[in-house]
Amino acid sequence: MSQAKLIATGDFMSCREISRRDMSCKDSCGRFALNALVAMLISFVGLETLVQAQTESPAGLQGSGLQTSGASTVVIVPSKLRLALTIQAEADDAKKAIKLLQTHKQKVRESLAELKAEETSIYFSSTRLDQNDGIPSNFSSPAVRARILQQANNRGVDPEDMPTIFIAKSVLQADWNLPTADPDAIALLISALKEQATEKDLAGRNIESDISDELRDKVEAIQQMAMQQGYYVDGNSGAGALLVNLVGEVTAEQRTAAIKSAYEEAVAKAQEVAAATSKKLTKVISIRESESSPSNPVQTVQNAYGQVVQTIQAQKSSDRNAVMGDDIDSLRKTIIVTVVHAIE
Repeated sequence: MSQAKLIATGDFMSCREISRRDMSCKDSCGRFALNALVAMLISFVGLETLVQAQTESPAGLQGSGLQTSGASTVVIVPSKLRLALTIQAEADDAKKAIKLLQTHKQKVRESLAELKAEETSIYFSSTRLDQNDGIPSNFSSPAVRARILQQANNRGVDPEDMPTIFIAKSVLQADWNLPTADPDAIALLISALKEQATEKDLAGRNIESDISDELRDKVEAIQQMAMQQGYYVDGNSGAGALLVNLVGEVTAEQRTAAIKSAYEEAVAKAQEVAAATSKKLTKVISIRESESSPSNPVQTVQNAYGQVVQTIQAQKSSDRNAVMGDDIDSLRKTIIVTVVHAIE
């Protein structure tokens, strides 16, 4: 009996015997088994139904489950003002810059005590040490640095003797209890806090340093060379950047009510989708809660060159229930509940 006849009749025993002499029969038998399975499926459900099952998936239906989401937004009453401020100190030596910053931090603590800030809320981020040698740090390409160094060398500046100003930076955060919930009064308090922070020089703009005029002139000369080649130089980005945010908290009662409302919305959507697709909801497989709010304290701005610069680069982590915003209208937290139902 030929191999073709064996496959057509499904004589697997004979096929295995032949495979001892010809290994290619295994592939033929495998194809036969697959073709036979497809033929059986088509005979039971029909080719059209099988194709539909492979290509159609109603919105929200995932396998044997239906996933829907509901959302509820909580309106929050502010309870605090939060100041976030980048402070810094400059020097011609790294150790000097850090020492100046340490001294300034102590003065800042004294100023905050005068302004009646909550003592336990005062926080300084870890110190970051930057260097300003006139070459734009916002361009990471080594080729940019090489071109600027080449031009500096052509003008008599030794690349090994580049002028450098060291900058020690930290982010300050402090809170004040709000004595009122009146929107107009809060706006005045925000304005007054910004003015007082500037008046007391919390940012450290006026810290005395022994940086010579000659060193500053050299750094500025390199900056000019870079800008003449079309590069934007911002060696002092973030210095003195100041934000005052309102802070509020989601209460346990608000969270419970929001979760309930979001869940009910998700279930209603599931019932609507099930009805529209002739499905039946049987049981809840899973429930997942998530949330979103405009609580990111990092403020970014885009300069004239299209580059995004962060003005506040770090802050102390806050409680899960805390929400921050620029004004009362932005104090919102959205609770999202995602439900997966079993369907049939």
